[in-house]
Amino acid sequence: MAEVDDQDLMKWLEKEGVIFCEPMCYYSVLDVMDQLGVSRRKVLDWIEEGKLQGLRRGNRWEFTWSQISAFLESIGVEHDEKHWLSGRKARLERQRSRMGGFKGSQ
Repeated sequence: MAEVDDQDLMKWLEKEGVIFCEPMCYYSVLDVMDQLGVSRRKVLDWIEEGKLQGLRRGNRWEFTWSQISAFLESIGVEHDEKHWLSGRKARLERQRSRMGGFKGSQ
């Protein structure tokens, strides 16, 4: 069997009309806390009251942008996903710098 490289495969898939979607981005309780300037307890209260819908995975809550957007609209808060993504990136960079940077496998 002939070997196919990634570029050839991607060209063939594109030609066949295969559509790739980016993986869904999930936001955490920390993201909501950071963006809205509220406590963890407040976010959990919103979840318990049914105001903020999310997905519980083990002991963590995760939220899609559509869930966050619906919640923000319901409480009358202006929102933009790009702003949330940049805020999330900044928070993760702060965490990484506090931990001494990322040390991936070499």
